[in-house]
Amino acid sequence: FVHLAVSAKNLKNMDGLFGKSDPFYTISRIDHPDSLAAQQVLVYTSPVITDDLNPKWPTMRTPLHSLTNSETSDNCQLVFRVWDKDAFSNDDCIGVATITLQELKSGLECALLPDERQPDKNNGTI
Repeated sequence: FVHLAVSAKNLKNMDGLFGKSDPFYTISRIDHPDSLAAQQVLVYTSPVITDDLNPKWPTMRTPLHSLTNSETSDNCQLVFRVWDKDAFSNDDCIGVATITLQELKSGLECALLPDERQPDKNNGTI
């Protein structure tokens, strides 16, 4: 099993003047990243933390093979997406970070990009 303590800092506030973002995150693994059949598979969704731009989520516990699709692949790519939970509309994506399992184990801090096509922007770190 893998135990991950995930936190974020300086998240962009998606709720305007009347509140703060209600962040949660998802983890997807990238299956077959070097082929035309590459696809993202959702493997985890965190609980929502209300009104917090610097959240610390409860430690997650998941089998290693659900993150890697194999028992030994430290180089598998994981996509973290941080979302703002909205009660009456679609959830807003605050940012995206792609990281390998090996980098995750080392405690690497990653910038959250608002869109994979806009690498020069930063909506916080995870």
